[in-house]
Amino acid sequence: NTIGFTYGPMINAEGRLDGKPDKAVKMFLEEDERDVRKYVRYLININEERKKITRKQAKIAKSLIDSKGRLPYVILIKGYFHEGIVGLIAGRIKEEYHRPAIVLTQVDSGVWKGSTRSIEAFHMKNSLDKVSKYLLSYGGHSQAAGLSIDGKNIFKFEKAINNFAKTILTEDDLVPKVFIDYVVDSKISYDMIKVINALEPYGKDFEYPIIAIKNCHIIKPSYIGQGQKYAKLHSYDYQVVMWNEEDVEMYKID
Repeated sequence: NTIGFTYGPMINAEGRLDGKPDKAVKMFLEEDERDVRKYVRYLININEERKKITRKQAKIAKSLIDSKGRLPYVILIKGYFHEGIVGLIAGRIKEEYHRPAIVLTQVDSGVWKGSTRSIEAFHMKNSLDKVSKYLLSYGGHSQAAGLSIDGKNIFKFEKAINNFAKTILTEDDLVPKVFIDYVVDSKISYDMIKVINALEPYGKDFEYPIIAIKNCHIIKPSYIGQGQKYAKLHSYDYQVVMWNEEDVEMYKID
């Protein structure tokens, strides 16, 4: 988790904003501790800048979506986004609206580049294969892809991929679901935590188990973090952190 959620984004941030990971590479190769610390400070700062840009531009993207009214099967938005973070914005849109998302930004005269994120029920690469005649280039896999397109073809592309999505997706596919692995009555024991930790590492196709706690009464949520809000849920027995949550909804499991 520390590598994936703390160090990984720091290392990636330079490539996203500067277009090349030079200082990240030098940090790993440098033997002088003072220079290593210098590169670390730089990566921390540029990652904070990346977070600010992502938050600001994701908010702009969401406002463009909400202004359209009824959501299509595949959400496509275009604007003057930072090319290095269009994938992050697409990921946030996918999570927020539970639909395949495509975010495009103009890079050259008439040419737009973008990134996509998808839900489990919609294989993005296979779907782009079906409408590839409208694209200049593309590539990816089931859950994410990159593409470039002539601006003159964006409307045709959007219409074509949504028409194809209608043949694949059902309304039920567009409803977010939580698959619970185990339900406990009121408390999680330390023995259970030890067993869960012993099964690490978790990752793709071997995800962390999702545990539901019955009869867990949340006293109140509080918010922590600067700019980007994180919710901390307080109960009599637990303190649980929910990342990227500005508004917390409480669900009761009967």
